[in-house]
Amino acid sequence: MYTGPIEQTPGGPPAGNGVGPQPPQDRMNGETLRRVVTVANPQGLHMRPAAAFAKAAREYRSTVTVCRDDRSVNGKSQLDLLLLAAEPGARLVLEVSGDDAPSALDALGVLLESVFDDDDSGDPPPKG
Repeated sequence: MYTGPIEQTPGGPPAGNGVGPQPPQDRMNGETLRRVVTVANPQGLHMRPAAAFAKAAREYRSTVTVCRDDRSVNGKSQLDLLLLAAEPGARLVLEVSGDDAPSALDALGVLLESVFDDDDSGDPPPKG
């Protein structure tokens, strides 16, 4: 029987005794990947591109954060993205961490750097 001190791991069960189940690894605590992107859309990151970005970001398990200057927002929230007030040419930092971070970083970076198609020619003009 072991009678020495037991080391505590922060937020977890006692470590060092090898008895009992160990806590699972948190997948979201991996390395954060970053990419600097420039908003290419002529209207900036307005409602429709923000909605498209947030929808695409929600398809990934990774945490997605978009930063501009000293403000960081949840990349999976359309309204948060609008708070960045990112006009054409704005430089944003895309941060992604999690299991699928490399693929999320690539796809979401391309989305921010692309020109969003605002052609509504298929829709009738609003009445009134």
